[in-house]
Amino acid sequence: MPKEAGEPYTKDDWVFENGLARQHNMDTQEYMFVAGEDWSNYSVHSRLRLDEGIPGSDGPHGGLVFRANEGGPFYSISLHAHYDCIHVKQYNGTYPTEVIYTPFDGIQIDANTWYDLEARLNENFAEFYLDGGWVGEIELDEQLSSGKVGLYSYQSKVSYDYILVADSDLNALLYDGFGDAASVNTVWIPATSLWTDTGIRVSAGDHIQIQMTHDSGNRPCGGDPCPPYAPCDYTWTGGCEMVPGNYLLMGKVAENGSIFAVGCAYDGMADSDGNLYIGYNDGCNVFHDNSGRFIAKIVFTPGTP
Repeated sequence: MPKEAGEPYTKDDWVFENGLARQHNMDTQEYMFVAGEDWSNYSVHSRLRLDEGIPGSDGPHGGLVFRANEGGPFYSISLHAHYDCIHVKQYNGTYPTEVIYTPFDGIQIDANTWYDLEARLNENFAEFYLDGGWVGEIELDEQLSSGKVGLYSYQSKVSYDYILVADSDLNALLYDGFGDAASVNTVWIPATSLWTDTGIRVSAGDHIQIQMTHDSGNRPCGGDPCPPYAPCDYTWTGGCEMVPGNYLLMGKVAENGSIFAVGCAYDGMADSDGNLYIGYNDGCNVFHDNSGRFIAKIVFTPGTP
């Protein structure tokens, strides 16, 4: 089990209720550090929702901070509903020195919609993912080699379901579900076999959330098409008739359980007791030309006893 974040450093107007962290202040920029350690190479991931922005402003606007030093420089990555984009900013103290990356193409950001946002940091390089899909990468300032992580909002009401920090081997360094009873796991899913037993035991009625991305250091899969070169919810109807769709990431509870589509992300309830399996439905079980692996981030909350 990953260690808990403990008591976070908070600013005024952050509230914790019903397993969520919420920022209610729309008057100014607010952010919250949730970890007291200065990590260098890690991924930081959260599920967030832009609830409301100031009428007539360029909000709602919120996301994450990383490599943050209190009173000093840090980075932010944020979703921007007004412009349908993602902003990555570098700050020196309170104000950003510049917007260093803004991918617009093919992105739609809506208020009152849950999104999975992730930043993966390796030395002076960062990759960014939205709902499991790659959206961009930047080089980082060599002077900002480590720092804390946190939640960020700007003139907006924003809700956060959880925050997860993992190292390059997918060991969870921090998980904070903001008062819920959730557990978090990160698991390698090879692209060379149909099913992988995650070793995670769930019970009927448990809430399961899965986010799938590729391993940037060992990309799948050698076959064509294959995520991430094709979308991770890609399906192909030619050739074999397979359920829930060829080239689709999928899941089941127990070895003989009912199969459900995972794609880039899944949010649902366990229908039975047993271990959680995740599989890659390569067309007609053609795995001989595959290589590499996917990353599954799995959060589950026990149901009512």
